[in-house]
Amino acid sequence: MPEIVLEPTVDILSVLGARKSHQLLVGFAAETERLEEHAAEKLPAKRVDMIVANDVSADDAGFEVDTNRVVLLDSSGRVEHPPFSTKIALADLILDRIRAAVETHQPETHQAETHQAETHQAETHQAETHQAERGSQ
Repeated sequence: MPEIVLEPTVDILSVLGARKSHQLLVGFAAETERLEEHAAEKLPAKRVDMIVANDVSADDAGFEVDTNRVVLLDSSGRVEHPPFSTKIALADLILDRIRAAVETHQPETHQAETHQAETHQAETHQAETHQAERGSQ
C-alpha cells in the first residue's frame, strides 16, 4: 500500500474571518465527537456568524449518504438541533437561517442605501403613474 503524505493547508475559514468587515460568514465543520462543544469553540476563533457542525461519525449521516445530523450555532448564542433529515431539507433550513440573519444584521450603511433605493423606486413609480394618468386624459 502506498504511503499517503499529508501537508498542512491554509485554514480558509480563519483567513476569511480575519478579513471580514460587514459580511455574514457561515462555516461548516465535519465533527466526529462533541459537535456542539467543538462548533462553539470555532465561532469566535474563526470569527464566523454561524457554524453548521456536521456529525460525520454515524453511518447514516455525513459523507456518501443523502441524510445528515447537524447542530447550528450562531454568534448570538443560539443553538439549534434540527432533527435527522435529508441534506436537501437541512440546506433549506440553513438558507432560511442565513436569510433571517441577513435581514436582521444588515450594517447601518446598507440599511440606509436600501431605504434610499426603495424610496427612489417608489418615487419613480409614482411619477410614471402620474405621467400615464395625464397621458390618458
